[in-house]
Amino acid sequence: MRKFYSLLALGLLASASSMAQNQGGPDAYGYTWKSNAAPGGPAYNWIDITGTGTTITALGDDNVIGPLNLGFSFRYYWTDITQIRIGSNGYVLMGTSGSIASQPTIGFPSIPTASNPNNVVAPYLTDLNFDEAPGAATNPGQAYFYTNNADSAIISFVNVPFWTAPADNVNEWSGSNTFQIIFSKADSSITFQYQSQSGNWNASYDASNNPLVIGMENITGGIGLQISNNMKPAPGTAYKFYYPDNVVYQVTDAAAVAIDNDANKGFFGVTNSNMPINTTVANVGNQDIAGPFNVRTTVRKASISGTATGAFLFDKTAPVSNLNQGDETNLVYTDMFLPPSPPVSNPNPSYIVSTALTLTGDQNPTNNTTTNELVILDTAGVNSVMLRYHDADPTLATGTGPGAFGFEGAGVYFEPPFYPVQINTLNFLLVAPANAVPANGYTAKIFLADANGNPAATPVFTQALTANDVLLTPGNAMGYNNIVPLAQPVSITSGGFYVTWEVSDLTGTQNVFLATDDTGPFSRQSYEILFGNFGEYRSGDIEDLFIGAEISLPGAVSAPNSLASFSIGDVYPNPAATVANVKLSLTQTADVTVKLTNITGQEVKQVNFGTRNAGESMVQVPVSELASGVYVMTFVAGNETVTRKLVITK
Repeated sequence: MRKFYSLLALGLLASASSMAQNQGGPDAYGYTWKSNAAPGGPAYNWIDITGTGTTITALGDDNVIGPLNLGFSFRYYWTDITQIRIGSNGYVLMGTSGSIASQPTIGFPSIPTASNPNNVVAPYLTDLNFDEAPGAATNPGQAYFYTNNADSAIISFVNVPFWTAPADNVNEWSGSNTFQIIFSKADSSITFQYQSQSGNWNASYDASNNPLVIGMENITGGIGLQISNNMKPAPGTAYKFYYPDNVVYQVTDAAAVAIDNDANKGFFGVTNSNMPINTTVANVGNQDIAGPFNVRTTVRKASISGTATGAFLFDKTAPVSNLNQGDETNLVYTDMFLPPSPPVSNPNPSYIVSTALTLTGDQNPTNNTTTNELVILDTAGVNSVMLRYHDADPTLATGTGPGAFGFEGAGVYFEPPFYPVQINTLNFLLVAPANAVPANGYTAKIFLADANGNPAATPVFTQALTANDVLLTPGNAMGYNNIVPLAQPVSITSGGFYVTWEVSDLTGTQNVFLATDDTGPFSRQSYEILFGNFGEYRSGDIEDLFIGAEISLPGAVSAPNSLASFSIGDVYPNPAATVANVKLSLTQTADVTVKLTNITGQEVKQVNFGTRNAGESMVQVPVSELASGVYVMTFVAGNETVTRKLVITK
């Protein structure tokens, strides 16, 4: 499809490369390349892995799959690579993450470029498409991965077509491209081979600078070799990148890699409960670091604009004495972080955890700092909490997610800070034009994470919603909070889970969108779904999706087979001044009341909503007479209770 957004901040770089050349280099590190037409160049020798390799089933349009284990350590520039990610647009990320999509007039980034992601190996970086539009012909594109788990690995793209604008081709693809990448540990070489090619990129790229880029670059994006930026290799062509015989380029480079988890993605803590803070630093240069050098980690509250603000709530520095080439170390600070009681204005605040290292002579300071989002859950006086990474204020919502990019769906990964828990309700904030009528049906799902942290093949919860089930209040500028209760709660005893919102019918007009929060900090826990394939959300570095999951605290978890007859969604607005709105869901008729207690435990208000029929309805709790402060709302239906925290401001 045509793209107008990417994680990349693309720049214009001059290209002196030409397909007429048969060899090139060296770059600053010493790499050179030759084609099979050059004296001493590689022989073209296509290796068929369609019967021996693993089919990569999750590639779609503009997405990235991985990490995949190479099965051995591969020397690439001055780093040793053990994992890769494969991009649907004909490239491989060497141990890095992110995605590459095109931009109008530019096409794709030149190589090398400092814009993220870096460590790119690009045999055929262009707008390819593995997806199938609704009602379209079967897409023939396939991708395969093979490793002998010793010294060689191969990725093959087979019969993969170009993306084509719907106005030009109803299938949204045309042509065919078959090429492969070969990694050889024996000589640290990388070979590109091209078996067949037909058709052309979409006509919209004809005027762009870089419609098809071939080359490779290092982790800083400052060193690399570009073979071409605008031509398609002829069938039977091979290019080989040669590792330098004698490396004279010396690099001292320490990196702050991750906080709390290897993927450096958002995580949860609990108010007034000590939690360890750990960070990972690595030697990504080609020189041993004798040290010592200092690593400082801080925690500060996130402001409404997404920047760190206020006093340092945690500020510790630890020395690293020695870090040999290729090694990394995980620092667990002796002192723990004690999240304070939440402010009245935000009972579940986000914090920014930052790690920065100081190393004299570091040649790549751009990777000396990293940050992560920490969301603190206030469990005092309640029996359930809402897991979410987005801001609590729905007025910050903007529209994206399913529909805006043609996504089939989107989701968020959650890993609770305690167990066991039960998932009781799901929350989705939607944005739509005033008086919009949903044109499509939707489906809410829960997938448990497998042993590798990926979504399991089969969801443990599925709830189909017709267009009439979607809550849209005309003119509500804050978005529309849709609550999906689970008649049978899902129990979680370890690990995490994915919550997804999917469009059931992509053929209609997309006029209702999943909301996003673009104020930061960002969890990078969002995912996009294209034709059944999960991939990291392409805007995950600058947005969080408005998806939440209400979970019971461990002491409030019911028997596994008990039937939940009562659930409620988030209270909004929260903070409130005059009235608080709550969506109520009953599976059977019941009398419903709500009691409000202040922070001292004193009951200050009770509202009886009378007998409510089974189904969903909205209730309002007047609060204009109550003083500013934090209150606990206890909803009672029959013998069941559900609590929510409410902040009142005047």
